Amino acid sequence: VDGLPLLTSILLCPVIGLGLIVLIPGGAARAVRWVSLLSALAATVMSIQLWRGYDAVTGGLQFVERLPWVEAVGISYHLGVDGFGTILVMLNSIVYLTGVLTMWDLTERVKGFFGFMLLLVVGVYGVFMAQDLFFFFFFYEVAVVPMYPLILIWG
Repeated sequence: VDGLPLLTSILLCPVIGLGLIVLIPGGAARAVRWVSLLSALAATVMSIQLWRGYDAVTGGLQFVERLPWVEAVGISYHLGVDGFGTILVMLNSIVYLTGVLTMWDLTERVKGFFGFMLLLVVGVYGVFMAQDLFFFFFFYEVAVVPMYPLILIWG
C-alpha cells in the first residue's frame, strides 16, 4: 500500500494498546488481555507485510520515514529498516504475540503486566527501526524502564 507509514503503524500498535489498557478499569483483566492480543496480532500482521515487502535484491535501508523535529541540533524522527532490521522487527512481533499468549492465564496484576509488556515492545520496535541517534537512545530507554518491574514483580 503506497503512502502507508508502515513502520510508524507497527510502532503505534502497542502504543494504542497501552493507551487503551490505561483506560480499562483495574478489575477488567479479560479486556486487558484482549486489547493486548489484538494489538499484538495487528503488529504481527503488519510485520509480515514489512517482511514480505522488503526487497532483498536491492537491499539497504527501506520503508524510510523521516520528519524533521529539532533541526537546530539535527534531531529528526527517522525510521527505516535494512534486511537485518526487518528480521528483528518480525522476531519482536513473534515474541510479542507469544508473550501475550503465554501470560494469558495470569491472574495477579494483569493490567500492570500487560501495560509494562506493551511499553517494552514499543521500545524494542523503536530500537530496531530508529535511524536517528536521539530516537535510538530514547527507544532504548523506553525498553529498559519497564524491564525492571517486569523482572522484579513477575520474574
